Amino acid sequence: MKVEKHSNIKEFNRFARQVYGDEPGFVDNKSSLVKLLCRTETAFFNNSKQQMVWVKENNEILCQAVLIKHHMAHELSIGFFDATPNAQKAVTLLLEYAEALALSWNVDRVVIGLEGHCNNAVGFPLNPHLPISFGESYGKAYYHDFFLSYEQIKLVSFKKEIAAITGRLRDDIRRIEHRTKGVTLEPADFSSKGFRKSIQRYTDLNNRIFEDHRYYYQRSAEEDLELFSSMKPLLNANNLIFAKKDGEDIGFVLWYPDFNQLVPVGGTAGVLTFIRYKVLRQIPRRGKLVEIGLIPKFKRTGAVALLFLGALEAAGQKCTTMITSWILEENMPSELATQRYADEPYKEYCTYEKNLSRY
Repeated sequence: MKVEKHSNIKEFNRFARQVYGDEPGFVDNKSSLVKLLCRTETAFFNNSKQQMVWVKENNEILCQAVLIKHHMAHELSIGFFDATPNAQKAVTLLLEYAEALALSWNVDRVVIGLEGHCNNAVGFPLNPHLPISFGESYGKAYYHDFFLSYEQIKLVSFKKEIAAITGRLRDDIRRIEHRTKGVTLEPADFSSKGFRKSIQRYTDLNNRIFEDHRYYYQRSAEEDLELFSSMKPLLNANNLIFAKKDGEDIGFVLWYPDFNQLVPVGGTAGVLTFIRYKVLRQIPRRGKLVEIGLIPKFKRTGAVALLFLGALEAAGQKCTTMITSWILEENMPSELATQRYADEPYKEYCTYEKNLSRY
């Protein structure tokens, strides 16, 4: 039994599908993301150091991961982790290898469950029986037993019927109308001419708004362009909405329908999803609020409420429920602000961290 480096993305993804193949309702979010981040020609790959590794015994894979150190990150992430049950010895071997590699790359922190960057996917679910939403990371319940020597960092998400959220938002916006004066909303331009500029605006805002976030680090527009290009066939301009004040971008909201509701069991979002959504107009009943952010000095403008309402109105009448993406449990301001409108707990996730010593 030993750690082996390799670059066989097809076999890597095949093993992951084998691990989850027995789960009812399983949808594969992971394989397309592995290809997007780990192929040598991508911007993300070329902005990072990576090793794709697995541990085998008798030529059978027991566990695997991609070890990633982005040039702007301060940690090594053990991403795209998968393992068979009862693989503790193999996982321990992989973790020891990853820790040694981190130190050799001058990194003294390891994070498990971060797929290279928080814009990609974060966390193992603590309630894995719930359906996997589009863009969400996933994992087996037994994974948590592998990482007991690491610190657990919790993340939470919420849900609510859109009609209920909309009513409360409109009441609040009427009450703070004096604050929102001069704030306007503008959908992204996803035309061939405007797409790159819109993604540059998105990247610039992310880099300004989330610079102090636990898992966020500065990101290039080329990396975001790759990520959005992979989703572009399914997106409309109003899935990304900017807030402006006096001509300046001050915030944004990113949301989309949960396209996994249109994907057959065991499949992944692709051409059939596009046909069902864009051609046959089959609209998922569930939407997902992925990100909402505001430059700090504009927090008292009421722009967040306008952005939230803008996303809900864009979702349309056929989309009846909105779920949120993950929120760090330690981020109480964001958690409380979300709970004002979407107050039903939905999912819990976690990552695992370890600070390393060089001595």
